[in-house]
Amino acid sequence: MVHFIKTLNLAKLTSGKPFKTRCPVAMKMIRSICAKTAKVDEKNVILSEDVNRYVWAQGIRTPMRRIRIDIDVQEHEENKIALVSIVDWPAEGYHGLLNETNE
Repeated sequence: MVHFIKTLNLAKLTSGKPFKTRCPVAMKMIRSICAKTAKVDEKNVILSEDVNRYVWAQGIRTPMRRIRIDIDVQEHEENKIALVSIVDWPAEGYHGLLNETNE
């Protein structure tokens, strides 16, 4: 099982997008970035309910600016599945946090 921890800047990913599409675009970008990182198909990326609630917490117009996610890649029979959840981080913020990979 492979394990990744990444910080995504959703403000950068959704800048310049119409207000009513920012949260849906953010969710699609999270899914695509996780698929590229874990080297799986986008249909095999499973986002947890916590990720969905965190991104949509401020409504459709203003997704959260950053999110720190945990990607666990598991192998099932013939294909790989990436499970995505939120990482608990210190209250100080995101400054100085790096991406991590554990195999």
